[in-house]
Amino acid sequence: MKSILIIVALLMTGCAAKLISSSDRSVMVQARIQDAAEAQKIADVECAKYGRYAKLSLKPHVNQYVYDCVN
Repeated sequence: MKSILIIVALLMTGCAAKLISSSDRSVMVQARIQDAAEAQKIADVECAKYGRYAKLSLKPHVNQYVYDCVN
């Protein structure tokens, strides 16, 4: 039973938004359209490390979001 729960948790993790790259100027997140709000949260956290906030600037692919870290 315990191993089944671990497997389910790992599978569900693959569905969530995930950080692809980050710098003080931009953040790239991979996420499904349904997880766009989660992508924004990840970008906000990354940009906040540099005293900035995330602003969506580009969607190079259906499941990718690029944010600029702005003041």
